[in-house]
Amino acid sequence: MAPPSLNLPSSYQVCVSPRGRLVATLGRNVSVADLMRRQRIASWHLLSHPSHIAFSPDERLLAVKSTWGEIVVADVATGAEHARNRPKVRDEGASLHFSCCGQFLIDGSWSGKIRVRQVTDLTVVEEYTFNGEMISDASASADGSVWLFGHQPKTPNDAQRPAHPYLTVWSWPFREPERKLPCGFDNLYAAQLAPSKEYIAAVGSSKAGKAAELRILSLAGHIIAATDISVGGTGSSTRWSRNSKLVGAVTAREFRVFAVPTLDSVASIAEEYPSDMAFICNDTELLLGSWSGGRIAPLMRGDA
Repeated sequence: MAPPSLNLPSSYQVCVSPRGRLVATLGRNVSVADLMRRQRIASWHLLSHPSHIAFSPDERLLAVKSTWGEIVVADVATGAEHARNRPKVRDEGASLHFSCCGQFLIDGSWSGKIRVRQVTDLTVVEEYTFNGEMISDASASADGSVWLFGHQPKTPNDAQRPAHPYLTVWSWPFREPERKLPCGFDNLYAAQLAPSKEYIAAVGSSKAGKAAELRILSLAGHIIAATDISVGGTGSSTRWSRNSKLVGAVTAREFRVFAVPTLDSVASIAEEYPSDMAFICNDTELLLGSWSGGRIAPLMRGDA
């Protein structure tokens, strides 16, 4: 028997909990659904203009960041607020993530800072500053031992061209970057570390090329495979399957899935306003988020 369907509200981002039991979507509100029962269970207005969300490892807490850079930590079951921090100036930056122990929240900002915050009160306990840069992406391996950050240098005041974006690889607990990797792009749109920590999926463009590219990189920064993709106005999210054998990309008017490391096309699902996606149910289904609403679709070989 086919599992029941699950209709989700319009969203900019979807986030599946570490055990695959819950999903949270971000629109005007934060909505939570039970993936096992295929039921929406809660909706809260935790802050204005939410943009990033993360579950704690034990699935008891949600951390939400806004486009201003304000962060709220709330109870998954009740929506009750545990902690809140609002910066004095707008400083959104990259997505936020819990550490593997669940005691810390890692937050990258437009001001070029990677912050390690105490979950209980969001106090900064460690801070790493990259002057003249923005931290545009953050991701971690499934076990939380390896982290990846995307760095986007700012345009200098004298209007010269900025330096090329790059990636840094870190080990937890943080001390300093273990590696600095060129990504080969003039513009970096997305970068995500594979759960297995074998690969990096990066999307970007260069002035010499006409199209954006999805690239699979080794952790040494070598290009393993690349393919052209179309980039629309709804973002350029890349999402890994749990087994790191598939990578999904949000492109202009469709969701695409590729095999790793070859980047052979696996599936393409049309959508007018795609925003984000996630692999669920042992990578047999896709959770698809869009500006018009979310849904679950089976992952089938070939075009959908």
